[in-house]
Amino acid sequence: MRRAIGLAILLVILGTALVGAALTYPVTAYVAWDQNPSTDQVTSYTLSLDGATVSVTDPLSCGGTTSCKQPLSVPNSSPHTACVTATNLWGTSSPSCVTFIAAAPGQSRNLKVTAQ
Repeated sequence: MRRAIGLAILLVILGTALVGAALTYPVTAYVAWDQNPSTDQVTSYTLSLDGATVSVTDPLSCGGTTSCKQPLSVPNSSPHTACVTATNLWGTSSPSCVTFIAAAPGQSRNLKVTAQ
């Protein structure tokens, strides 16, 4: 594979309506990446979380767009690493990875009430 896969993780935390509310795990995040050029003849993309395969995606299931997106179940607030590899008839690419933490933000600080 000549080109590295561009990888981004979009943390969409579902089920948390209140700001600062504790998350209930697992939470769902979405991993998105750019597809390889058609000349790479990719037959599948493999998504893994912390070294374990989560899903194998057929490039055709990406809807004919230039990017793919897959849901990812995040089990806890520890640091996690999501990776994607591309495979064709001749082999598998090096992984493209991102490390992230799925956690609610901390409390706001220095809260004040003023007349103006």
